[in-house]
Amino acid sequence: MPNANYLAGVRLERARKKHYEAEGYTVVRASGSHGCYDLVCLKSNQLPLAIQCKYVSSMAIATRLLKGFVGSPPLPPSRTFCQRLEAQVRGSSQIYSIDV
Repeated sequence: MPNANYLAGVRLERARKKHYEAEGYTVVRASGSHGCYDLVCLKSNQLPLAIQCKYVSSMAIATRLLKGFVGSPPLPPSRTFCQRLEAQVRGSSQIYSIDV
């Protein structure tokens, strides 16, 4: 059976997928891929979004991840797609995000 942290991360990914679908995006969830991104979101006349979702235990961890993502994104910055990190702190419904 998967651990609680893994399940919380999966729930976050699924919730964010529903959020972007409600915004009109076609969303692919890269479940279990262990790749750079958890979601790829496509919408006409919009840059594609490559989103990494993180469910973390504290705001300090979220802040560190967000700052680190800006300084060193998984892929080189590109004009053809947007890279985004979204973090949710345990016990909060707030989503913190940063784009590169």
